[in-house]
Amino acid sequence: MDKPSLAKFLRSHAGIPKEEVEVLKLLHDCNLETSRMMQLMSELYGSAHSVPYHEKHVSNLRAGISAHAARSDMSETLSYFNELKKEDNDFFFKVKLDDDDKVENIF
Repeated sequence: MDKPSLAKFLRSHAGIPKEEVEVLKLLHDCNLETSRMMQLMSELYGSAHSVPYHEKHVSNLRAGISAHAARSDMSETLSYFNELKKEDNDFFFKVKLDDDDKVENIF
């Protein structure tokens, strides 16, 4: 008996299909919880057993999205401040880095 719903537990079959990553990113941006995202995917697939990945994969994807956003937020902020400095010579900002060269604060 073929059980495709169990394939998601095999390491070789683990992961989210590329087509669905963008959908899940959109749901993440709408602040849906992981469990709610899985409920929606279960509805789309017809049942929870038919979804080709499990909640942990979605949770890991969301963690990656958040980590990427955290890294890009600071670079976007500094770029914005540099643009402001070009437009207004009186604009001033100072960045203090910690021992790991991460931004500790911005004045």
